[in-house]
Parts: sequence; C-alpha cells; structure tokens
Amino acid sequence: MILLVAVSFLSYTFFSKYLIEQSHTAYLTIAKEVMANIDFYFNEVEQTLRDASTNPAIQSGVKGKAPSTMQDYLDNIREVQYFLNDLTIFRPDIDDIIIVGADGKAYDSANKSVRPTYDFSQAAWFPDLSHVTDQIVFVGPHMQDYYYDHQAMSTQTVSAVSPIWDLRKSKYQIGAVIVNINMSKISSILERLEITPAPRIFILDNQYDLVYANTNDSEFPSSNQFLQQLNTSYASGYLMEGTGANQQLLVYSHSKINNWSIVLGIPISEVTKKISQFRWILVLIFIIFVPIVWFIVYFISSRITFPIKKLMSQMVGIEKLIEHSKLVGRNMPRSYYEIDVLSQHFNKMVYKINSLIDETYRLELEQKDSELRALQARINPHFLYNSLQAIKSLAMLGRNTEVSRVVTSLGHLFRYTIGKEDYMVSVQEELTHLRHYMDIQIQLLSQNCEFDIEMDERLHNCKVPRLSIQPIVENSFFHAFHQMDRKYRVRITGHVQGDQAVIDIWDNGSGIEADRLAHLLASLEAATGDQGNHIALVNVHRRLKHKFGKAYGLSLDSRAGEWTNVRLTLPFRDNHDQ
Repeated sequence: MILLVAVSFLSYTFFSKYLIEQSHTAYLTIAKEVMANIDFYFNEVEQTLRDASTNPAIQSGVKGKAPSTMQDYLDNIREVQYFLNDLTIFRPDIDDIIIVGADGKAYDSANKSVRPTYDFSQAAWFPDLSHVTDQIVFVGPHMQDYYYDHQAMSTQTVSAVSPIWDLRKSKYQIGAVIVNINMSKISSILERLEITPAPRIFILDNQYDLVYANTNDSEFPSSNQFLQQLNTSYASGYLMEGTGANQQLLVYSHSKINNWSIVLGIPISEVTKKISQFRWILVLIFIIFVPIVWFIVYFISSRITFPIKKLMSQMVGIEKLIEHSKLVGRNMPRSYYEIDVLSQHFNKMVYKINSLIDETYRLELEQKDSELRALQARINPHFLYNSLQAIKSLAMLGRNTEVSRVVTSLGHLFRYTIGKEDYMVSVQEELTHLRHYMDIQIQLLSQNCEFDIEMDERLHNCKVPRLSIQPIVENSFFHAFHQMDRKYRVRITGHVQGDQAVIDIWDNGSGIEADRLAHLLASLEAATGDQGNHIALVNVHRRLKHKFGKAYGLSLDSRAGEWTNVRLTLPFRDNHDQ
C-alpha cells in the first residue's frame, strides 16, 4: 500500500515537472519559428526599399537638379508614381512609400498626400542616417503628422527607412525611402498559429516599445527583470514572472534583421490544467485499484503462507521428537513464526552439509598428499642397475677414487629421494641433487657429456616440489640421448619473468617428432600418461599444478633431430613468503 502511494506521488511529481519543461521547450520553439517567419517578411520589406532606392527615376528626382523642361519634370513624377504603384498595388501590408529628398522634404509618395513643407530629417522619430551605410532602419510606432489627412495624422504607424545613395557616387547620400507598414502581414502570420492554450503575443521594437499585440492590452505587462534579461540576451529564452494565480511564462525570441522581439505570454494556470487532470486521474486510480490490489495480495499471500504454516506445524512436531532424543547436540533459539522455524531447520541443514563438505575435503587432501608422495618417491630401476654396474666396473679396474665419488653421489641421491621429509625444497637444493645425479651419469658415459647451469641468484631460494628438475634431466638421458653418436649436452637456465620463475632444461638430443610432440603436449594438458612413456614429465607436471594451480607446470618445445627444451613455470615469491 505504502509502495503504491509512493509510486503515485513520484509519478505525479515527475509528470508535473516533465510537462512544465516540455511546455517551456514547445513555446520556445514556436517563438523561434514565428520570429523566423516575421524575419522573412522583414526581408521582403528590405527588398522593396532597395528596389525603390536604386530606381533611376527616383535617383534622378531626389538629386534636386532642375529639369530642362517642365515636361521632363512631369515625366519623372509620372514614372516615379508608376513605379511606387507597382510596388504597393499587391501589397496590402504597405500603407505608403514616401520618397524624401536630400533637403528632408518629401519628393513623392505612393498613396497619400504629404505636406511639402514637412522636414522629415527634423522629426523626432526619423532615424539619423548619417552613420548608416547599407543598413535599413526599422522605426517603432510614431505619429503620421506629415499628411494632410487628419485621420491619418491621428494614427500611428511602423516604418522602415533606407538611405538613397547616389549610384554614381557611392558615398554620397541623396535622400531616403520610407515604407509605412500596417502590420496586417504580421497579424496574418500570427493568426495562423494553432496553439493550445493560446498565448498572448507581443512584438516589441529595439527600444522595447509595443509594436503589436494580439490582445487589447495597451502596454506590455512585464517587470524590469524581464526587460533586463531581454536586453542582455542575443538569442531566445524564457522567464517565470508573477506569483500565485498571476504567474505567467514569458518566452521570447529576437529578430536577426532589426533586433525586434516577439514575446509569448502564457498563464501558468493554463499549463497546469493537464497536471490537475492527471492528479485527479491518479486519485481515481488509487480509490479503484487499492481494494483490488489488497484483495489480490491477500489471496496470493494466503496461497503461499498456508503451505508454509502446514510445513511449520510438521517441523515443530519433528523438533519436539528430536529435543527428547540424544541426536541433538546444540541448543537453537525457539520461535513460532513460520519463517523463523524454517530458518532454524535450514541452519541445521547447512551445518550438517558444511560438516560433510569439510570431511570430504579433508579426505581428498589426504588422498592427494599420499598420491604425490608416492609419485615423488619413484626411482628408475634402470638407472640404479646401471649405476651399480658402473661401480662394479670401476672397482674391477682399481679406480677407487672414482668408485668412492660415484658411491658418495649415489648415497646423496638415495638420501635426497627417499629420506627427506620436506615436500617443498629450494631450487638450490634441487640443483645440488641434480649435480650428484650428473656426476653418476658422466661416469656412466665415460666423460662423453657436458653439463652447464646458469641460474639467476634470485631463484636459489625459490621453493619447488622435491624432485622437480632431476627427473626431467633423467628423461633426456633415457629418451633424447638413446643411440646418439655426438657428445651429450645438457644446459639448465633460470630467470625471473614478472611474477613467475622460469627454468629451462635444454638438451641436444634426438628431439621429438611433430606428431609425437603434439600427443605429449595433449598428455600434459590432460595430466595423464602411461608408466613407460615420459612418466617423469607427467609426474612433475601434475605435482606443479596440484601445488601452485593451473597457471603453472611444464611446457615443451622441440625440433626433431636437433634439440628439446622443457620449461618449468613456477610462482616467484620472496623466500619469507614461501
């Protein structure tokens, strides 16, 4: 119930805010589009002024030169009249076009008679054209006191004024053209607007005097704050004015032609009508759907809680039986709520499962440990037999020193293999064991073997499982050097690579064929292998993975007939962390 109320309130708040923002955006777009249409009309007026100011007859008439004959004067007047009539005959929006000479007096007009003594240049509304180049000046509302007609004199008009430049002397101003606009065209543009709610529309000149209004308001209703924003803005925008029932949204856009402004005034009460409707819709939905939702929730919860209550009753009965038995070794908090009873029994089940998991994990670790220790204790019987044969041969030849050296190395080999308790040893210990093994092999091969170790000193204390390096070297002698007629070479190198220790065991033996290498790599990947074929590699690989994880172990590379390289990858850690 609370959730439904919260969702309704948030929906109402969001919708109200969204609707007001959308209203701002919509009216701002409308203001821009209307101003663009009005600017298009202003461009038409400007073109009319340019046509008049560049007309040869008008140019000739306003220069003020005396005509050679009266007929020439009359012809010029007639030609100007024809031209002005052509400009205005299909333009009901133009009340009159007045041609003013360089002396400020009217030379001619299109529709009405202008007093010949009226000096336009001295009129308060007439713009100063001395600093105007190619610009056309739009003048806000002013009285038409230059006509004979008293009715025209008592009405206001809006004018567009353009200087007339001598076409032969481009910098010489010889007069002006005045076009009086009756705003009918602008009114028709605004009447085509279909907006709901309909706004009040005002057009202001560049002095912020009211030029046009679609209402009977004689003044533009706005504050100094809005006029200040209007004056400092070069584009368009909006402002909220007033409070309470008188609050209104004022949206404005500026003309790109004459810096006039169009302002749309919309009462906020009109905008929020839809919000009020939405609020009542939410209230109606709440009144209708709350009982329905309550019934559905009750019905569904009953379907869920009834089986739980039944199960709880059964579990409570079982609990009473268990409490009197010897199987219960712990005291559990008691509760008669359905979920609490289920929680108690769930905890008991989890406890039992954890006990079974711990026991299974312990047995698995013990099995792996015994398996690993059995693997590391294996000794190649062929090597032992060959070693004893070598000792026998040396003894028969009387080479007692060499017999002693081989026996000593063999003793160290046995003690390290089956007598050492520690499972993890240092790389240095592994290399010492390997040197004892190589001493024996060199004797067996009658010095036909070279053995070299280049190990980064940082790896000396790095821990590895016991018997990780020597079985791989032994594997080389068993497989790589079999029936080879060149000198045997074994090289052990080690370096640190990031957070890993890398040990390479290289030999110049017979190498491994490509198909056999692929099979061997697959065996390593699966950590399997038969007892008679590279069991040492699989053994070491399995122990490394068991100890350090899947990212570590052995990798092989070989070229048939030339060499083989076995790489051990171990984690490189500080000795104190091993």
